[in-house]
Amino acid sequence: AKSADGVGHTMTSQDLANTTWALAVVRLADAGIFTALGAHTAKVTKDLAAAELAALAWAFALVQQRSEPWMTALSATIRWRCGEGSLGLSELGRLSWAWASSPGDP
Repeated sequence: AKSADGVGHTMTSQDLANTTWALAVVRLADAGIFTALGAHTAKVTKDLAAAELAALAWAFALVQQRSEPWMTALSATIRWRCGEGSLGLSELGRLSWAWASSPGDP
């Protein structure tokens, strides 16, 4: 079987968001899986649609998993998109709420 990171290279960004969300919904909070997903997601964060960013942020928050590479990339992407005006208030609200609900220091 391939690792979650290996699978991520063949998934669309929507597949990545949907799969991560599904794992969170069934409460499969395996740290190894979310570490691998976080590492891969950090590499593609700038390419994700706002809805995909929000779904991923909520998935990590829901299972109380914190991936530093993902959180760093998410923070940079939020700042970049706000600066260029491509992140609406509703998307920013959803992302902010997910961020605040995540474990660790916000």
